Amino acid sequence: MSSSLRTQVTRERLLEAAADVFAENGYRNATFREICLRAPANIAAVNYHFRDKERFYSAVVEHVIEQERDLLRDFQSRVEAPASPEERLRAFIHRTLDSLLGAAPPTRLLRIMAHEMMEPTPALDFMVERVVQPTHGNMREIVRGILGENADERMVADCAHSITGQCFIFYHARAVIARLGAYPAHDSATIEHLAEHITRFSLGALRSIRDAL
Repeated sequence: MSSSLRTQVTRERLLEAAADVFAENGYRNATFREICLRAPANIAAVNYHFRDKERFYSAVVEHVIEQERDLLRDFQSRVEAPASPEERLRAFIHRTLDSLLGAAPPTRLLRIMAHEMMEPTPALDFMVERVVQPTHGNMREIVRGILGENADERMVADCAHSITGQCFIFYHARAVIARLGAYPAHDSATIEHLAEHITRFSLGALRSIRDAL
């Protein structure tokens, strides 16, 4: 193996190991020692390829987004497929809950983003631009289709955030919700139930707002 190829292989191993460690521990609690043990590689290799922790983390975020690009595109295509805004809303909510609570564990990107929401770093701007803005734009378009042209942009944005928040509360607060006696597990029937509830709740609110405009 040539030295340039070995260098590239080492860089890829570091990115893969770091993606796991950052997803598990977040930016602040992740250590070069843990990453290098998993790679395996030495600290000198981290310094050579990435110089410091902030640049390393930014490279990892780009790496993970690129790896999950097909999943992001699949999400968008499935949400855009239904004809009516109401059916698009239902598809959006169901796909979001399934990605957060389904049998497959949340992806590394989702877990890194969960850490970012609690303890933001400069990399959050990049994640919002590449991941959140397209998804949020899709939700705003759905909401606009239900509220109609009389709704201003602030109303549309507020409603979009409210709907998305209903989905994410069942992920971020799942331990508390389980201790309150609800949804200790998230099988397909539970996800279907939650998706239908959030859809009906949101449609009721959106229609009420539309009628009052």
